[in-house]
Amino acid sequence: MDELKCAECGEIITEEGERYTLEDGTVICEECFDASYGKCDFCDRIVPEDELIGYGDCRVCRDCLEEECPSFDEKENEEETTEAYETMCRKYIGKRTMGLRPGEDQLDQTGDLGVYYSLTVTVNDAGVITELSRLTAQMLLSESVRSSNWAPYRIDEDDYMTIAEEMLDRYVMDEDDPK
Repeated sequence: MDELKCAECGEIITEEGERYTLEDGTVICEECFDASYGKCDFCDRIVPEDELIGYGDCRVCRDCLEEECPSFDEKENEEETTEAYETMCRKYIGKRTMGLRPGEDQLDQTGDLGVYYSLTVTVNDAGVITELSRLTAQMLLSESVRSSNWAPYRIDEDDYMTIAEEMLDRYVMDEDDPK
């Protein structure tokens, strides 16, 4: 029987010893696995420790994170939602507000899946909206006592019609309100 050597340290892996097979077929011993590798909590792939990313209470590989929080081209996403953004601006710029102070106010809302949405509203001294930023979103990947890990999250046209409107409608005065 051929001796099985760890591809990392070159030590012989005994029959009793734990062994791990990497995606490329190489085998490593338990000590090397513990020192440098980990398993993705979603797909069970063994990957280098520095390639695992916190996602909630899990540690996942980049492929699984991409499935959960797909990357996207932010400039392209902005172009895709320009019409919805402009529609929001036409609807709200020039409206009187209540509860917002003159200057810039950041409005935010947490949506499904730990997605944090925000936009900035600029209000003049008369309480009228003069400017609105684009809606942005970030997904909370993981949180610890000392830090949190966020990733940009794609905006779609529906987000402007639901999320942005919910945030703004809390502060816009009804046209018929005499205040």
